Amino acid sequence: MPVLNVTSCVFGGKDLQTLYITTASECISHDRTDLEKLAGSLFSYKLPIAGTKSNLYRYKFNNKHRNTLYSG
Repeated sequence: MPVLNVTSCVFGGKDLQTLYITTASECISHDRTDLEKLAGSLFSYKLPIAGTKSNLYRYKFNNKHRNTLYSG
């Protein structure tokens, strides 16, 4: 990858042969900003094989904790 801070990867597309990779641009030191011009970008790569579907995860918050974890 042309950046250091990869945040997530997931297979997508109707055939699951595209790998999507997200990156972050936060917390990059000033001396690296010229080297990391693509930081914060979304990358995609077409692969010769198919990946697997992601598992969905749902966490149930009770009302007592919901307001302390989210500001909205």
